[in-house]
Amino acid sequence: MILGQQEKKFARPGRVPVRLFGGLTVCECGYRMYVPSGSRKYTCTKCKNKLLAEQLEKGFCKEMETFFASPQQIDKLFQVAKGKVDEKQARLANHRHEIRKVEDDLSRTHQLYLSNQIPLESFGTYHQPLSDRLRQLQDELARLEAELDHLKINDVSAEQVVHDARNISSRWPKMQAEEKRRIIQSMIERVTIGRGKIKIRYRSLGFYEESTKSQQLV
Repeated sequence: MILGQQEKKFARPGRVPVRLFGGLTVCECGYRMYVPSGSRKYTCTKCKNKLLAEQLEKGFCKEMETFFASPQQIDKLFQVAKGKVDEKQARLANHRHEIRKVEDDLSRTHQLYLSNQIPLESFGTYHQPLSDRLRQLQDELARLEAELDHLKINDVSAEQVVHDARNISSRWPKMQAEEKRRIIQSMIERVTIGRGKIKIRYRSLGFYEESTKSQQLV
């Protein structure tokens, strides 16, 4: 609707458009891409690479229709994800074993001190390196546990992912922008925009799928 000059003068500012991929878009040169005020394009401030917001949404929808069409294909990728969980669990078990060894060494050092086999002036030489190592291992343990928890949260079935993707794809045209954004933000970790191609990294799968169909950047 076109407003007259007088109406524009007193009109309230329009609602800021919802940027569906806000905070997720990265240029192939490594810089973040944003939609400047008054623009419809995600733009790289460094190399001026651009892509229409509508094109990015269209590419995402097509990706859901094609990539998530095969439960078998998705299942293979989930096996890779499961391997990462198993690897992280094994690493965590080894780490906890190392902590127990250091704790045992600390206990033995303390017992030797109590039995006067280690003099007071030498106690710190034995005790401090072990104490520092234990603190370092405990800090690392917390990080490993958090990483494993994150992997387990994303451990869902391939069939469920395909079902959800198909359901979203069919409802997409009728969704409000805010709902679309919530879905995109929950599914996608990063979108890399290149010259004529898009790479999408999904949060739940932890792998890249590159669109091979060229897109004209406007």
